[in-house]
Amino acid sequence: MGLARLPTFSSGYVALAAVLPILVGTARFLEGTLSLGRLMQSGQAFQQVTAALSWPVDNLATMAIGAPRLSFARITLLRPHWIVLGDATDALDPGSADAMLHLVVEVLPEAGIVLIGRHPGSADILNRRLTLERTADGEVLLNEVYARRQAAKVPRPRPLSMIDRLREGYGR
Repeated sequence: MGLARLPTFSSGYVALAAVLPILVGTARFLEGTLSLGRLMQSGQAFQQVTAALSWPVDNLATMAIGAPRLSFARITLLRPHWIVLGDATDALDPGSADAMLHLVVEVLPEAGIVLIGRHPGSADILNRRLTLERTADGEVLLNEVYARRQAAKVPRPRPLSMIDRLREGYGR
């Protein structure tokens, strides 16, 4: 949800940074206490400072996508029996989200994975799916879907070491 608003914030930030020093100095310019040249110089100086300090804003999307990848790396290192994923895959594109889930299923085949929310990729990676649906009269129905994983039909290859996984970039 937060990443969906990021382009709006970034474009608003850039537009505001360009006009803010001129808006602030306009009153002094109209009074005659600030020349047009000084007003333009202050605007340019503000833009240079803003550009120098805007690295976090410009790279926020990259940092946000890196966080789910770190979470999945932590899961594979800790090897829990149950994994509850809330919005861990929401920031990823469908291909990356599927690659992360494939990694967890491959490394931890006996772990129970509970995926809550909207998964941008394919939910067929998991072998069992429960969905909650609300009917028109307000009743909540629990639907259960069984799916066969393709991996169950094919023998699993030798598991890669963690170093090999990091070199491969989580399936890229």
